[in-house]
Amino acid sequence: MRDSRVKFYRTALDGILESLEAVVTIARWEDPALAIPSELKESAEKLVQRLGAANRLSTDTFVGAAHDVAKLVAIREAMKRLDGAYLTYRQQGDSRGGPGSAATLLETEVGHVKAANAI
Repeated sequence: MRDSRVKFYRTALDGILESLEAVVTIARWEDPALAIPSELKESAEKLVQRLGAANRLSTDTFVGAAHDVAKLVAIREAMKRLDGAYLTYRQQGDSRGGPGSAATLLETEVGHVKAANAI
């Protein structure tokens, strides 16, 4: 039977990914005449809360079936990667520029985590 923690952790990871994608979209918003959709703003505003919850979850010790523990560890590591990527993004500034921009680097990390976790 699948450990219920896997679903809980996966939901937490999905929330972080959603919020980070919203942050990147807002950072690249180019038309000041066009209002940023409220759903996008709300998702971005939840990011710090979601990362805080992920940090608390990352202190858990996992015991159980080997395949469930492996999934939980992978999700935990993905959340840590995303937290680090967001920190780097904030330190570099909210630039929306070219390939080396903070937003592009954050978007790239989100893509790597999605691919690695088959989301």
